[in-house]
Amino acid sequence: MLRGILFFGLVLAMVALRRPNHFNYAAPWIEDGSIVLGQTLSLGWSSIILPLQGYLIIPARFVSLLAVWISFEHYAIVSILIACVVNAA
Repeated sequence: MLRGILFFGLVLAMVALRRPNHFNYAAPWIEDGSIVLGQTLSLGWSSIILPLQGYLIIPARFVSLLAVWISFEHYAIVSILIACVVNAA
């Protein structure tokens, strides 16, 4: 357990050092903000199976749904942190 927490901290530090603007000025990507977030808010959990330009993007939609559920106000930074957790796993 401790190894996992330390590894997550290391991954988070590496991402923060490489791309500090992701944390300082967190903003959703264009398709996340205009398409995915809108469908998430209007359709809820059923939006997870909607294709985007012919592609199923279930992991990205799941992150978006989870981030909105945790905190809509801090959607961008929460989604970045969730992505860091997934990458560390």
